Amino acid sequence: MITAYLIASHLISDFILQTTRLVSWKMKSFRGTLFHVAVFCFVSLAVLLPLLYNPQVWIVILLIGIVHFFTDQAKINIELKKDPSDIPFIADQGIHYLSLVIGGYFLDSLTLLKVEDWFGAQVYGNFYFWIILLITIYLIYSLKLALIHKTRKKILQKIFIFTFVYLVYFGTFIVVFK
Repeated sequence: MITAYLIASHLISDFILQTTRLVSWKMKSFRGTLFHVAVFCFVSLAVLLPLLYNPQVWIVILLIGIVHFFTDQAKINIELKKDPSDIPFIADQGIHYLSLVIGGYFLDSLTLLKVEDWFGAQVYGNFYFWIILLITIYLIYSLKLALIHKTRKKILQKIFIFTFVYLVYFGTFIVVFK
């Protein structure tokens, strides 16, 4: 189940809270990437709030954050210098996905607080709340792509690639949410 929450926090931080301005900052300076990773870590900590008593949760989030930083920096360097296609985006998301699944699998294997024991369990453990949130993220980011890109062909291409990547996250979320 923790894997599902890590996926949700990644989707929120990568597709909703990463503004065009932040992307520009990331392209100009590693500090932008550092800020973006800090946002990811903060969102992850907020989403995993009932589990923060365990230091291993903090360590896993920090490790995923470090992987996220170096992956984003590599993507920026490749996109700017060598390959402006969608391949760096797909590779970037693939590495993020693997780090989330591995980190979540490790945390899921630990005996942590059960969600039912937490005071916010009605929302935190509500499958439909999370599904509505994930669908909302998809719709908002798709609209953002449509507004950013000028030509219909480019809009459809970007939304198609994003949809493919998003379905992997969404499908994994559904499978691991218990």
